[in-house]
Amino acid sequence: MEWSKAHSLQNNFLRASSGVLDAVGSCHLEWCVALKITGPNFGGWVSENYLALARLCKCFFLMLPVLNKDEQFIEPDRPYTTWSMKELKGWLRNCGLNDKG
Repeated sequence: MEWSKAHSLQNNFLRASSGVLDAVGSCHLEWCVALKITGPNFGGWVSENYLALARLCKCFFLMLPVLNKDEQFIEPDRPYTTWSMKELKGWLRNCGLNDKG
């Protein structure tokens, strides 16, 4: 996750890998209990979820060269109360937070 963040790939990697893990998890395989990644810290995961990621990691790391770089966020130099919705969502994504809701 640190590497993907340093190369501006973290948000796109999280989106792509969460979709795959969610699809595998919906198959209800006993030997591959996958949860989707909700953030860079893997909150709520236990050992069987990490094992599922280890079994699928080749798929995830093959995605890295073809992912597009994340959109660069430049913080506006005016008070945040005057920011547009796009700027507010960009700030949330830049901080690694959910921009929905």
